Amino acid sequence: MSQQYPPDNNGQQWNTPQQPPYYPQQPPYQQFPQQQPPTYYPQQQPLYQQPPVFPSQLPPMQQPQQPQKKQRKSIKQQWNSGPTGKCGVIFAVFILLLVVGLCSGIMNAATKGSQSADTPTPQTAAQGVPVKQTTPAPTVKPTPTARPKPTATPEPTQSPAQVETAYKAGTTDTTVATLDKDGAADMGNDVHFTCTIVAFVKDSSGTTAGANVTDASGSFVQVIFTPGTDITQINTQDTIEVWGNDQGVSSGTNAFGATVQEVVIQASYMADQTTGYKADS
Repeated sequence: MSQQYPPDNNGQQWNTPQQPPYYPQQPPYQQFPQQQPPTYYPQQQPLYQQPPVFPSQLPPMQQPQQPQKKQRKSIKQQWNSGPTGKCGVIFAVFILLLVVGLCSGIMNAATKGSQSADTPTPQTAAQGVPVKQTTPAPTVKPTPTARPKPTATPEPTQSPAQVETAYKAGTTDTTVATLDKDGAADMGNDVHFTCTIVAFVKDSSGTTAGANVTDASGSFVQVIFTPGTDITQINTQDTIEVWGNDQGVSSGTNAFGATVQEVVIQASYMADQTTGYKADS
């Protein structure tokens, strides 16, 4: 066969002469003993194959950070830290008050429970119907034994004569002049003196109630007669003996309309030495 070449510029094709193929001489084959083919076992793939790690792919080493200590703020710092701090302080105070209130309520409830433990409570039935409560029998208070009152020792009864004698014995002897001179100094004293009736005096109702008396000194005092005195038995210029109580100084108007002050003696016993008439209280 001839090999064809592409046409040249003139449009002509060139045919080359055919040459026989060239085969180089090969040496004769040598016979070798037959060998058994090696036995191959399939390699087991690992369940997990970690990809290789290259130094350039390792993450940078991080320095361990020390834990920062939290600084606790004081209540003043928390209060000045803004609305959040103020709310936290208020919330903490509210929780504290709530805990204190709960503790106080529990203590009060325990106290009331201990007090009400002795008080019987009305029992109720299962259907809510109140069960009649048995009223405890009233405690009978023992009647205190009346103590016997001490019997008063009866005073010995004195006769009027004995009473008169005892009273007269307790008076102080004096004179009209001394009574007039002492004035109110002897007020309240029981006195005894002798005098002469100068004139009778009347009370506001017009009843003769006493007399102005004097003695040799020329001094004057007024004697109020005892109740029940019989005026008909007494006369002016009579000498009378008087036992009575000094009433102090009293003011009055005499027969001429002038105001005079006299010592007044309230008589308890009188004895008219001229007529022998006696009057007592």
